[in-house]
Amino acid sequence: MDGPVTIPLPGPALAAASDGTTVWCAAAGLLTAYDPYGTPLRSVPLDATDDLTGLAAAPGLLACAYGAGTVRWLDPVTGQPIGGLPFGGSLEIVAGATRGGTGGVLWVVDRNSDRVWRASEPGVVSEPLTLPALDGYVPDDERLWWTARDDTFLRGGSTIVDLKTGASARGGMAVCAGSVWIGARGALLRVGAWAAVPGPPLPLPPPPDPPGSPVPPQASPAPPSGSPASVSGSPVPPPTSPVPPADSPVPLSASSSGERVALLACVGGVLVGWPWRGGLFELNVTADTAPRPLAADPLGPLSRLVSTNRTVWAMSADRATAQVIPLRPR
Repeated sequence: MDGPVTIPLPGPALAAASDGTTVWCAAAGLLTAYDPYGTPLRSVPLDATDDLTGLAAAPGLLACAYGAGTVRWLDPVTGQPIGGLPFGGSLEIVAGATRGGTGGVLWVVDRNSDRVWRASEPGVVSEPLTLPALDGYVPDDERLWWTARDDTFLRGGSTIVDLKTGASARGGMAVCAGSVWIGARGALLRVGAWAAVPGPPLPLPPPPDPPGSPVPPQASPAPPSGSPASVSGSPVPPPTSPVPPADSPVPLSASSSGERVALLACVGGVLVGWPWRGGLFELNVTADTAPRPLAADPLGPLSRLVSTNRTVWAMSADRATAQVIPLRPR
């Protein structure tokens, strides 16, 4: 597979998830398994598909959530039901791989009560945790990183980091190459997952002006050496680098303008996000200093990004299609 491929789905995707090697998609009353490149492997019927609220997968784990407040565990190979548990409330689920990728942890989220349960085995769950005003969240091994609707903090267990960015400017979240990444307006925010050390924000430059656009006025020339730097009596701040060095004491915050990065995913150390400049971007987090547009066919609105070990799936929000894009870390 040398480039992006758009594949048909049984219907618009209601939910989708991947354990790294298999993509599961719920659509048109079916739960269909695909290989990372979009080849269908098997399909099984789903009960009450219209009531489906979530699908989660990780190595050795597959589960779905329903609007009646029930989670059903499925066989991660066949997709057949193997057990269920009622929780009540309005449920969402997410799963993450444990260190080494040999197992998975399921997190069950009730939006009505802001409670969260952790399950490492089918039907066996922890006592609920209450995460007040829960907004975004992303699993990281045995931990769940989360943000709240009414403050600017990123939390994970007893760790708290101030993102200095409110809920209205925040978007998708992903864990990639040892860091938690948060999409924001005009920037990506990064916090080291090991020591919870924030890095400087990574700006997402706006698209270049189209040919023929008016040229912005030139800045006033710099004053002679040794003279006060001023224009009309107002101090002129020194120039700043658009991407500060990693050890620069730059506050972690996002721009007040620009597109809000709503979706993030990680494929082998490459962060993929949407929207940016009308499409997707990629960022090799260990090598790149700035994001690049990701080659893809024209995209409409997306509902989710699903990552495998080799590809990212861009799921259409209003069509029965998914675009499968191969990624190779540089």
